[in-house]
Amino acid sequence: MRQNGKNKPANHFDIPPKINKLIMEKKICLINGTFCLVSNHLPIKWEVIKILFQESCIPIMNSSQVEVIQQKIKNKSLEKAIIYRENFSKKADCITIGNEGLHKNFNISQILYNGKNIINQNYLLKDVNYINNLNPLIPTIPLYSEDKKFFLQSKFIGKFKFNLFTAMILTYKRTSYLKKIIKYLGSNSKIDKIIIIWNDQNSKNIPKKSSWPRSKKPLYFVKTKKNSLNNRFLPLDIIRTNGILSIDDDQTINNILINKAFKLWQKHNDVLVGHYKRRTFDKNKVGYFAKKNKSFDLILTGLAFIHRKYLIKYTNEINNKIRNYVDKHMNCEDIVMNFIVAESSKKPNIFYDMINNFNQFPFKFKGLSSQKSHYKERESCEATVESDWGNEEGVGEGGGRGDRKGERRIEGESRKRGGRREEEGGKKEGAREEEETRQIPERRI
Repeated sequence: MRQNGKNKPANHFDIPPKINKLIMEKKICLINGTFCLVSNHLPIKWEVIKILFQESCIPIMNSSQVEVIQQKIKNKSLEKAIIYRENFSKKADCITIGNEGLHKNFNISQILYNGKNIINQNYLLKDVNYINNLNPLIPTIPLYSEDKKFFLQSKFIGKFKFNLFTAMILTYKRTSYLKKIIKYLGSNSKIDKIIIIWNDQNSKNIPKKSSWPRSKKPLYFVKTKKNSLNNRFLPLDIIRTNGILSIDDDQTINNILINKAFKLWQKHNDVLVGHYKRRTFDKNKVGYFAKKNKSFDLILTGLAFIHRKYLIKYTNEINNKIRNYVDKHMNCEDIVMNFIVAESSKKPNIFYDMINNFNQFPFKFKGLSSQKSHYKERESCEATVESDWGNEEGVGEGGGRGDRKGERRIEGESRKRGGRREEEGGKKEGAREEEETRQIPERRI
């Protein structure tokens, strides 16, 4: 429960409406703003316990009640997310239990975390069934035949790693650059696995597996059916994290800044958090930016965090016309992803300035974006996606491209703001990031 210090006593707590409703219905009583004693006189229901977990109120239940809930949710962690009523005297009520030093006798933060985790796991297991029944994950085909068993052991089985992310690298004929990226990412403690999407269909160009650099993180080289930018967003069945770091094979890597961006994304995981932004509405200044410009439409996915659910949506829900457009023009997949995120979240994406990246190992290359026709194709792509998305705005209600003032920016560039200095490279993001993103209104793509 949140304590309100404005014109209220120090021991006053704001009671969330859902908790207050349960109190009024006599299903629970509230103890010290943190614990909820569940009534013995009414049938126990999972919906009640779920609300308590959601509102950060630790349930106090007897063993028979715990057994009923356990049969419902089948989660072995339940006992670690509640407090047994049997720990107290048989006639103990809210008043007597409240006097027994609960905060001293129990690890409150850990119990609350366990409760939140149960909710996440319960939702994700439903999500897995939905995926398996309606939107299938993509079976992963190993590039190297000797990896078949390795891949099979990594299939997604419904257990997520919430505090890690998966690095997904789309690559085509840039082996030397890719090796450098693997070397850097391989030492990142926040990475669960590194997945390399091999877009080159010529088997003669596949290096010997022994030629790749050693990595502390497992490497998964994935074979594709054709050279397609749609492969960037494959919801592969070996992914075990919600967080996906989408990386081009020509990127500069700074693990410290990437992990800071991941921390920020965890707080805003329904939007894109990325390093590159693009402004599309100023026709005289079309291009890519990592800093300087104050307004932007899109977050490019060459170095960006994306939720796994958007990979599922991209692969299973966009129509063939858009998918074929991406294949024909070898362009536009990141614009499509921006539309998907905007339609789903109704929130602005976040630009995270990682300018220090350019000091690591700058690459010089000629890629798709260096071609003269690139920006004209981008404009054509935007028009195509907008007209074909289901309405003229290109996204659902609350989306669209009308509001140009609501972009969210978390810049590492040194500057003065509110009398305080924000350091280069995304330092000291914490509360100031939260303050900055909270103050800026929602925008539309």
